[in-house]
Amino acid sequence: MGKTEESSQFQKNNAIHFWLLGYEFPATLMLFTTEMVYVVTTAKKAKHLEPLKGDKIPLEILVRGKDGEENKKLFEKITRVIKDSGVS
Repeated sequence: MGKTEESSQFQKNNAIHFWLLGYEFPATLMLFTTEMVYVVTTAKKAKHLEPLKGDKIPLEILVRGKDGEENKKLFEKITRVIKDSGVS
């Protein structure tokens, strides 16, 4: 049973990426707020998203790499954005 649920969730994530962007972005985090869209992804995938910058919806691309400390800073930023966007 566990595999079915995990597999289904993974397919939903890929489906939303493909629906929005026409491309699957595995291992990518997308956070939508009322002010901006944040994307945490690899440098290779970030190249595909760069043309979307400066469009109607503000986009911030956070590129993660192999440096654990730098990646930690990116996810801390995303956590702050989520907390700041919440209703108190």
